[in-house]
Amino acid sequence: MRDVVIIFLMAIATWIPKITPIMLSKDISNSNFIRSFLYYIPYAALSCMIFPAILNSSGGLYYAIIGGCTSILLSLLNMDLIIIILCSTLCVILLHLF
Repeated sequence: MRDVVIIFLMAIATWIPKITPIMLSKDISNSNFIRSFLYYIPYAALSCMIFPAILNSSGGLYYAIIGGCTSILLSLLNMDLIIIILCSTLCVILLHLF
């Protein structure tokens, strides 16, 4: 029973900061600046989580930079996500072999 109470309190603790700004600011969401700012927050948070993982994933900084640059280049060319992942992984594997 104690575990259920702890999980419930943790859910409330994470829910309050997320829902409070929405309830308090109905008019702010009409601003184009705020809307564009909120649009890019998930991308920025995802980048902050992925970038350190890229640098530590391949066993060497040189390999990580080459793999990261490969994925950035392919994403700028509007390739599909699976193609980007496969090509970046293949590039790092080939660098490890040679």
